[in-house]
Amino acid sequence: MREKKSSAQKSIPNPMNLVNRGRLGLAKKERSTAIRERKITEALLSVGCSFVRSMDGNNKTWHR
Repeated sequence: MREKKSSAQKSIPNPMNLVNRGRLGLAKKERSTAIRERKITEALLSVGCSFVRSMDGNNKTWHR
């Protein structure tokens, strides 16, 4: 009985997953870019660099 129940639940898609997938469709690229930037930042910090965001907030510059 329990196995049948779980398979039936799997066949029903979770509406929240569908909503999130639709909403994050465009943001997925930005999110992966942010993750990549964070990994690069952590790598450079371990080497001894610091990540400095310029005053306007758009341009990103590296300072040793």
